[in-house]
Amino acid sequence: MLRNFYYWFHREISKKPEERDEPSGGWWHNRVRREAVNLCQKCKGSLLEVGCGEGLFITRLAVLNPQLEITGIDSNRKKLLNTEKRCEEKQLKNVMLIYGNAVNLPFEDEQFETIVCINTFFNMESIDIANDVLTQMVRVCRRKGRVIFDFRNSLNPFLRLKYKLAPYYDPTVKEDRLPLNTYNPKHIEKLWRVEAIRMALNLPWRLFIPIHDKFGHLVSWTTRSISWTNPQRYISARSEEEALPHKNLLYGAHLARNAIVIVEGPLDAWAIGPGAVATCGVNFSMPQMNLMAEYPIRTVCFDTSDDAQKRAVTLCRHLAAFPGVTNNLKTVSGSDPAEIESWELETIRKNFLDFTGEK
Repeated sequence: MLRNFYYWFHREISKKPEERDEPSGGWWHNRVRREAVNLCQKCKGSLLEVGCGEGLFITRLAVLNPQLEITGIDSNRKKLLNTEKRCEEKQLKNVMLIYGNAVNLPFEDEQFETIVCINTFFNMESIDIANDVLTQMVRVCRRKGRVIFDFRNSLNPFLRLKYKLAPYYDPTVKEDRLPLNTYNPKHIEKLWRVEAIRMALNLPWRLFIPIHDKFGHLVSWTTRSISWTNPQRYISARSEEEALPHKNLLYGAHLARNAIVIVEGPLDAWAIGPGAVATCGVNFSMPQMNLMAEYPIRTVCFDTSDDAQKRAVTLCRHLAAFPGVTNNLKTVSGSDPAEIESWELETIRKNFLDFTGEK
């Protein structure tokens, strides 16, 4: 009886005809898939879906974004054949399918602008395998690209009950030996050393970035949109939400020593590594400039736009009044440190950080 109800309910909530009777159909899978499509329908260049399954995501996206070069990879040949059939029925010319394993993706480093893996991690045997897959996804993603994935939250009691009862109503669980794993968000945060943001109406789809003072104390935060087209890339803490004003601090100062490379955003600091400090915005404040002056070797590396370079020149002029050395560096292989090539990043580290003992 429970199984009959499940199949009836599954068909009823699978609104699209192509989703009915498919393992990846149903409300939960479709909700995740819809959000992923919304995030990717304006993507450019190339996209890889890891664990493409029956092709419900990539065929829908290929129709909405015919200019996007889409690659799907899966270790299930039967599902790949179903995806191939769907692509032929829809006459899709921008989809390529590959048989392969997610823990050893057969692609070059930085090959795709966007990597997607949805409705898949809960079918991986352990968090260690999920870690290996995520590492591979990051490897094949281009610099300043996006990695989009979901995991089932173990703190959700409905999900825990659903997956505990699943073997009794869904025969595919036993047939395919599906582990149906859920993960604690704190484990994911610890694994990737990031802080997670709770879903909020005013901060959707953002990466939460904690800001520490130079002693390593957490005193404020900012958020970065995961969309490169969002005009409001950063939203930071309001004054009542922070222990110290973030514009009185330098992001990354707790990792710097004798020399610093001064950039605008946290992503630029991440690209360069320890020793880079960010002003968390296009403008700098007097307290931030005073903190910069404490370091004997200072290199300003702002965006290459005319406005940013004017601000860089102004900052260098102010810093030159303090003891020490001040440099102004303009990148050549990209508009800012988050976009430049690896060879230029290595050059910046070697010429402006390594000789001071920074790592």
